[in-house]
Amino acid sequence: MNKIKVWDLPTRLFHWLFAASFIREWFLDNHVLAGSLALGLVVFRAVLGFSGNTNARFSRFVRGWAETKGFIAGLLRLSPARYPGHNPAVAWVIIAMLLFTAVLALTGIIVYSGEEMRGPFVGVFSFEAAEKAALIHSIAVYSFLAIAFVHVWAAL
Repeated sequence: MNKIKVWDLPTRLFHWLFAASFIREWFLDNHVLAGSLALGLVVFRAVLGFSGNTNARFSRFVRGWAETKGFIAGLLRLSPARYPGHNPAVAWVIIAMLLFTAVLALTGIIVYSGEEMRGPFVGVFSFEAAEKAALIHSIAVYSFLAIAFVHVWAAL
């Protein structure tokens, strides 16, 4: 069986640096560095998603609900369709992970500046806004972890 190389170096670097930013946060608890890295990587991946190589573009692998539902039905029958790169279900997982990461980073900035009174946005957000952002941040963390767990489990 011949292997086809689907992912280029920028896409692979994104993937492993993205994973590393969350692993770093989980074990070393450096919110500012890990969150900044994760937000920068989301922006980088968005650029790749619209202007990267063919296989990295969202238009290549993000499919509509009908095709995604058909893929999941095939998966449940243990006969999923084959796709080079990401299948339609994983594509939506990727979009969710990128969106949750953006929410985590933005709510983290609000908490850091409004509650902890640190960072470049001190005075922009109130303590009350930071408290609300902290709740959203917590929900987003556990949602992201659930999605990441499913993603790793499916890959294995």
